[in-house]
Amino acid sequence: MPRCHRLYLIIVVALVSILGADCAALPGEQKATPQTVKNVIVLIPDGCSAEQFTLARWFKGEPLALDSICVGAVKTYIADSVVAESASASSAFATGCRTNDKFISIGPKNPTLACVPAPDPRLSYRPLATVLEGAKLMGKATGIVVTSRVSHATPAAYYAHVPSRRMENDIMEQGVYQNLDVVLGGGRRHLLAKKYGGRRTDDENLLEVLQKRGYTLLATAKELHQVTSGKVYGMFAPSSMEAEIDRLEFAPQPPTLEDMPKRLSKSWPRIRMVFFSWWKAAKWIGPATPTTRPTCSATCSCLTGR
Repeated sequence: MPRCHRLYLIIVVALVSILGADCAALPGEQKATPQTVKNVIVLIPDGCSAEQFTLARWFKGEPLALDSICVGAVKTYIADSVVAESASASSAFATGCRTNDKFISIGPKNPTLACVPAPDPRLSYRPLATVLEGAKLMGKATGIVVTSRVSHATPAAYYAHVPSRRMENDIMEQGVYQNLDVVLGGGRRHLLAKKYGGRRTDDENLLEVLQKRGYTLLATAKELHQVTSGKVYGMFAPSSMEAEIDRLEFAPQPPTLEDMPKRLSKSWPRIRMVFFSWWKAAKWIGPATPTTRPTCSATCSCLTGR
């Protein structure tokens, strides 16, 4: 069995175990009351490492909320580079497969690093199943909640399969047909043809496609607060949403990252039942230049039985 397939099998088995199995006691311990974890949230505030957390602790003067749930780290080299970028790194999280620079959840190609086994040629460029797609096959509600573009490389790796992160029009179109229950974030320009003010070159209006597929389209926080059922697609900005520090001045109408999942969990019954949800916080922490705004970032997986 190819190494990537073994890794993905491990992810699927782990997801099934997390979502459907009771917790077992260690030898000599009293078995706890059986609990079933129904919901999985993957939170990726994009772009930072241990040094940003250290700075945040120094600034705060006490441990961070993340410290109590931080259980490990990952090696971030990819199939063909010692430095991972968003597409290949997120693809590894989503599929369990180490792939190439700029690839979005497709199989790696040769050549690879000396420390990475050569991929099976039959796997190169083939779509790799993601953990979000696996959760959907298990009947769970699935969603993407971001402050970047929905078509940005990091969220895209969970629902799309393309050979370049720059193919955002194709990524967005795949998202439209993935039957996700909830999509909230920026990137409206990749839903619309140029003649409608977007960036698509195929003259498609994917907002109309979404409406025909039964989605409620959202553009403001007020509209989000009125949602009580059904599939929703919230596009709150043409590109990425404003950073929190600028939001009230430049874009007060869209919801915050905190507000988006909180509002849905309170008002949308299907999300309260069982879900696999993916959240991303942006803008990016680095490299720090006059054109970037630092925000605290991390990568963690959170499980809840509520």
